Amino acid sequence: MDILCNYQGYKGCNLILVFDAYKVKGNPGSVEKYHNIYVVYTKEAETADQYIEKTVHDMHQTPPNKGRYRVTVATSDALEQMIVWGNGAQRISALGFKADVENASQGIKMENL
Repeated sequence: MDILCNYQGYKGCNLILVFDAYKVKGNPGSVEKYHNIYVVYTKEAETADQYIEKTVHDMHQTPPNKGRYRVTVATSDALEQMIVWGNGAQRISALGFKADVENASQGIKMENL
């Protein structure tokens, strides 16, 4: 998570990391702040995909936020990519995101030489 915090600071974006916790009995779900990123643990019976789809829809399609945010979802799940793209989000594969994070890490190192 620290690497993602560095990535967020370097890129100047808001980053939300979503973990599946849908199999945890009685879990109400939570959103926590970890340094400069948000970490979401989904509630019981809610998958990370469901949370992401709802959040993308709310951030991009629902007034008063309609069109206010540029949302990018990192996933290699082709169906999830199509769903979030249909809701107006950009998408990047997990491998593409990994490369972007690694490039940002190199940029941070170069800036601190």
